[in-house]
Amino acid sequence: FYNLFLNRYIVSRIMFLISDLDSTLIYSHQDEGVCVEYLDGRPITYMTDRAFNMLDMLLTVRSFHLVPCTLRSWEQTSRVSFVREGRTPIVVCDNGFSIIREGFLDKDWDRHMHSIIETDKIAALRSKILRFVEKFEIPIKQVKSNRDSFLTLIFQDAQSSKRYADGILSVVPDDYKISKQGRKIYIIPLALDKSLAVKYLQGIYKDERFITAGDSDVDKKFVLLGDIRIIPRHSSIELKNAVITKQAGALAAEDILEYCIKSNDLIPE
Repeated sequence: FYNLFLNRYIVSRIMFLISDLDSTLIYSHQDEGVCVEYLDGRPITYMTDRAFNMLDMLLTVRSFHLVPCTLRSWEQTSRVSFVREGRTPIVVCDNGFSIIREGFLDKDWDRHMHSIIETDKIAALRSKILRFVEKFEIPIKQVKSNRDSFLTLIFQDAQSSKRYADGILSVVPDDYKISKQGRKIYIIPLALDKSLAVKYLQGIYKDERFITAGDSDVDKKFVLLGDIRIIPRHSSIELKNAVITKQAGALAAEDILEYCIKSNDLIPE
């Protein structure tokens, strides 16, 4: 039905869906539906069959562009099938620090971000945290750096994260924001936000329509920039005038994609 529907019409303007990935469009901690990401041969991330089919159809429409907007690195993001296959020509990674266009780093944006984010200080903070972790024998899996733009602390589980977070975060300066998401803690410079990259893209594609979607506190500012803003029902954030999906969990992706189809300004070919 959707394929027939989309092929019969064209859209008067390009519609961009700028969306977070994890817990918005794709979901881990489940083992049913369509696997869209493997790690070392192991399936780790899924979409429901219906969500996958709708996205697959939408990505065939020339006037629809999905822009993943994620905390993930480019390496992690490119594991996702529809990114790996080149079906998302623009990808925002590293919480907005990096923009990948047609598989290459946007050098203009990269120069700009390096002018406002002090990556050497973030590298030094990582070393400081690692020394703290070693000194107090804190059981942490990894202190990860995304191009020295921000840090991710990865614990064995959410309980360990809660238990040891305060001690580790005591060495973090005030000019960082903290986002706790399960077993992960993100340490992000106040100057770094996904919304910066989204504003940059909106400046390039001035006359187009933008739908934004996200589920966590690191998404809030960029979601506000959308002409239409969508929040999954399970989201931890609240935004005025936002569309809340009817369904929660992996089913929320179905509502987001269906809304993209139904909200198009359609005109006959």
